[in-house]
Amino acid sequence: MSIFLDMILPEPFNTDLMDHLPIPADRQRPSRRVVAFAFFDVPFLGEVGEAGEDFYTYAVAHKIVNNDSDHSLNLDELEDREDVDLYFARVQAWLYFGLICDTFGSSAKLQDFIVVNASTGDRIINSAKLKDLMAEWHSRVSKMSKQARTADAERIKQSTTAGWRFCDRADHYGVSLKEQHMLVLSSIRILISSIWGMLGASDVRAGNLNEDYRISIDVIKWPRLPASYRPLAVLMAEYGWCPHEILRLLGTYHLTTVWTMTCLLRRIPAQLDHERCAGAVKCIARDVDPDDHQANHVTNNCNCEAVGPDIEQVKTILRGGGIPLIRCKISEDGRPSFKVVSAKGVRRHIAFSHVWADGMVIPKQNKIFRCQFLKLASYLEKARVDVQTERLFAFLPLAPFLARHVFKGSQSFDIWLDIFCIPSILHADSQELRKQAIARIYYVFAAAEAVLIVDKSLTDVTDTDMPTTEVMARVASSGWMTRCWTFSEMSLAQKSVALFCVGDRVIRYGDFQEDDKVFKGLDIPSRSLFHNLGHSAFVPFNIAWIASQAVVSEYVAFALTWNSLSARSTSWPEDVWGIMATLLGYSGKEIMTLQERDRLPAMMKELPNIPASFLFRHLPRSASAPAQMRWIPTRVQGIIRDADGTFAFTDDGIVFPRTLNLKFLLSCTTTVPPSFSFEFRHEDLSARPDLLQVMFQISLHDHDAVVQHAGSNAQICILLPRNEYQSGDSETAYISGIGCVLLVTTIRADSTVETEFLSSLSYRSGIEKQTHHLQARLAGPNVVLRCDREQWYHAKLRRKKHTLAPWTFSRILYFGVPAVLVFVMVATMVPLWIWYGVTHQPVKIQAILVFTTCGFALFIVVVMMVVIFHEDLLFRNWVDSFDLENEGQPKRWWKKIMPLW
Repeated sequence: MSIFLDMILPEPFNTDLMDHLPIPADRQRPSRRVVAFAFFDVPFLGEVGEAGEDFYTYAVAHKIVNNDSDHSLNLDELEDREDVDLYFARVQAWLYFGLICDTFGSSAKLQDFIVVNASTGDRIINSAKLKDLMAEWHSRVSKMSKQARTADAERIKQSTTAGWRFCDRADHYGVSLKEQHMLVLSSIRILISSIWGMLGASDVRAGNLNEDYRISIDVIKWPRLPASYRPLAVLMAEYGWCPHEILRLLGTYHLTTVWTMTCLLRRIPAQLDHERCAGAVKCIARDVDPDDHQANHVTNNCNCEAVGPDIEQVKTILRGGGIPLIRCKISEDGRPSFKVVSAKGVRRHIAFSHVWADGMVIPKQNKIFRCQFLKLASYLEKARVDVQTERLFAFLPLAPFLARHVFKGSQSFDIWLDIFCIPSILHADSQELRKQAIARIYYVFAAAEAVLIVDKSLTDVTDTDMPTTEVMARVASSGWMTRCWTFSEMSLAQKSVALFCVGDRVIRYGDFQEDDKVFKGLDIPSRSLFHNLGHSAFVPFNIAWIASQAVVSEYVAFALTWNSLSARSTSWPEDVWGIMATLLGYSGKEIMTLQERDRLPAMMKELPNIPASFLFRHLPRSASAPAQMRWIPTRVQGIIRDADGTFAFTDDGIVFPRTLNLKFLLSCTTTVPPSFSFEFRHEDLSARPDLLQVMFQISLHDHDAVVQHAGSNAQICILLPRNEYQSGDSETAYISGIGCVLLVTTIRADSTVETEFLSSLSYRSGIEKQTHHLQARLAGPNVVLRCDREQWYHAKLRRKKHTLAPWTFSRILYFGVPAVLVFVMVATMVPLWIWYGVTHQPVKIQAILVFTTCGFALFIVVVMMVVIFHEDLLFRNWVDSFDLENEGQPKRWWKKIMPLW
């Protein structure tokens, strides 16, 4: 889906702007002009700037910033100047070439960054030299003292932050920019993001600026994109990305990471149709209608038959309360055989996690084509070594060798594949059995010995020597990563062997850890990419584990789960509530029995605070809900941002404190209009001179709800939060953003305002009056939103939290216990052996000492085996913790040690 007009003009391609980044050798390139951005060559506009005393000298001399203590930006110069090209030439000189000089010093030769396009003769930017400069800088600062290293990092942070803020202001200043100016701003953002990545990868304790200044996708809406982000977004749309996915990636990853993803070749399956995503809030191209779903063969010329187990045997096991598994074996002539068995114990089966939109399954028959199954079987065979290694204790050095050559395991596999083990929704007699099977998915993946991740964009890869960073980028941008069910499956399988099926090989999830030897050999840009992908794409899979830890607050676990699921889709939206409940430790079955409006409150009842994002974001809400619950979202949508903060629950309700500065009261003599402007009464201006002559234009998000509950002659309260200045989007220091409108019910004697929620709103400051213009006055210091939390449903079942953090328990088990035993052994036996040597005791005493020493050592080995066995028991308890329906039954002794881990 593209809302841009394309001008097709053939021209050779020669983009060098991002050559310092880890980009695939067979990268995707635009084969034609994309709008007026041509082939994304960033032009050199003619100036490189003169050397000055500091970073701001050039900018002050050319009036890009004001000559004050804060070096505030002077964008008025852009509005007054007729020659905008000259202005942006100087911006490029200051914020591209100037930043390079400020960061890397005399080692930076600016002529290395300017090349001539051989086909057009135009001078363009080439960033390939940045990689060498980053390596030199890293080597230099590693030899500095800690104080000098910190000072250098702080100086770079200040200059790059100034550049980022300039791009923020230029994006939203209201001046019409040419495409080449957008490319200049985009190149500046990419450069700054690269430098911030360098600081993060070099461990100079500079914070994570790429995270702090990330774009807010709750405010930015397609196609109204900030000018500096538009070139990259347009290019992604040209390559077939869904607009919702473009915004999700921009809001999740660093700009440099998104560029790497954009360059991946053959990433998006051709059959995806993003036209239907236009009216949705997320990408729904991978949502599947089982009645309409078309299965595919591995190759176009294949015409093999569909295969699968006897679905009636599957139903029989489900009726008996069991979990069906499929024991499969491939004959010598390539014919698969299937036997339906009931799951017994844990770590005895392999589960597949995949996306239906890839066309692998045949829902009507509960089968898949034979060629597709043989492809899955080939991955099973490749996974055999990893599975056997885990069985033989992976920490032993000889375990991989023994798994490959000695203990090869059985020739058959017990697998769980949804199309085989869950009766089709199209079978009318199987609806209840289908619900039972879906409810047991959590147990299936938590108890799996291994989980194989299958996605068409990964299995179609042909490059056998692909670097780990590219594999990670492909996984992070795959369709599998965008689905709620696959997210929950991977989250529950954190104690299993997770294997990604890439091309003709399987890659362990453990290879994506920063302590891996591959990471240590990467250059600076690749390390930054590795770190960003690991933190933003793969760490969220730990959410079920994180939520079970007492050291993690209820709010943090809730926010992480919400954000992870809000960025993903599912064909049946109601499923999200059950998934969220399970990941947070509630009973998904219990939560799903509640009315839709009661599900989220049940999971928020234990929270000490609520996310401010729930009030200051445009989210789906129920206008028919009770007044005290109208603010609660009815779908998992939107991001909970740390920058928005939280509000505390009190006996009175939700309190908006004094620190929320802009709280206004307005009286409406008629129905509240959908959009209006307001200004302050004159008596208030003396108390707030900073608000003199400032007006706000307001647009209500849910005008119907406001009309329904406020009516006419109502008094309303408008809250405008102070948005973070570094947000990198259209929320910039009261210039614009999202607030909310409340219905005033009572004003107490102490000026506290009691309210009910009406709607969220968008605001923008300015000096123009709209048709409907109102007068406002400042509200009292405190505003309270009525919220009777005692009436919310109290969940009866919840997984117990672990008393000790897992890393603490691991240290005790694997380091503390053996260290104490070895110390006791040494403290006991060494003096005895010294006594024996000094006193010349008989040989009989020597034999006793030898046997005692060997016995002590054997005892330590036995204790360590018990520790390993103990961990296995704890794993079983982790799995059983997802079976909350049996929570009230008596537990065996090993079940009672679950809270320790």
